[in-house]
Amino acid sequence: MGAAGAAPAVSPLPQPTVNGVDFAGALPQQSAQKGKTQAQAWDAIALGVSVQGGTAVTNAKNFSAPAVVSIGQNLWAEAWGVKPGLALAVAGPNSTARVLGNTPVEREGEWGLAGDF
Repeated sequence: MGAAGAAPAVSPLPQPTVNGVDFAGALPQQSAQKGKTQAQAWDAIALGVSVQGGTAVTNAKNFSAPAVVSIGQNLWAEAWGVKPGLALAVAGPNSTARVLGNTPVEREGEWGLAGDF
């Protein structure tokens, strides 16, 4: 574990690509990246999944559990867990789904799902 306030260390866990699907997962005090998928975890876990070139960004703090899934090109899925619970963002083609944790969830475009539970 790093010192308080220090950036998370790069995760030693493998960050796979399976059948064109990029996975990035981070345990507490770790960060990970695979393709356009990023996960950063401070005191929780974070998971990002990107399919067919989408961008997925997740950041976990305060015992939250954010997860993002992006499916297709020209999209952005982002979840910032800032309170305990699950923050989930799923975005389809030409869409954006965003959970920032301290503002209402956002969803734009053809289809997507965003929630802070």
